[in-house]
Amino acid sequence: MRTFVALLPSALALAACSSPFTNAAIGYNAILNEISAAQQSADQLPVSGTATYAGYLLLAAYDNTGASDDFIGDVDMDATFTAAGATLDGQVTNFQDNADEQPVAGTLRLNNGVLDRTASLTNPDNPGTQHSFFVNADGTLTNQAGDTFAFDSVIYGDVVGTDGSLLTGQVSGDAVINGVTESAGGTFAARAE
Repeated sequence: MRTFVALLPSALALAACSSPFTNAAIGYNAILNEISAAQQSADQLPVSGTATYAGYLLLAAYDNTGASDDFIGDVDMDATFTAAGATLDGQVTNFQDNADEQPVAGTLRLNNGVLDRTASLTNPDNPGTQHSFFVNADGTLTNQAGDTFAFDSVIYGDVVGTDGSLLTGQVSGDAVINGVTESAGGTFAARAE
């Protein structure tokens, strides 16, 4: 069962900024700046061809006390365009742990993604909301302390910018933390290369 956790992109962006050691936080904020100035543009997507989107995923796993483990990783996602929209797949790698500023082992696989140029995909966590894309984000991360975080999540969001050059979204799902199922959330930002 997927549990929605509302996270403000600005709050996560600020959290990432508190760790200036990472180029990922700087890159994430640069994409957010582009997104904030852009208009929604799913209807402007190409009708054929491919594109690669590169960006960042800020991901949080919440334990039963509400405390979170926060990670940031590099997104590499491919889109194959059709008249209806696009299929999406890829991966998130090179995770870093915000708590100890250390690398985190593991990869999240991005699969079964769909992009709809009419922006009419219904959000399963909030049926009154519609988005331009959904993509599954599943995999296991292991921090330096040996804690495991098995994510079963979905990224949903919108296409913005000229010719659909930017993707922005939220993460919703579950994280099994050392064998205990808890909630997961986060934000996503990527640009076409």
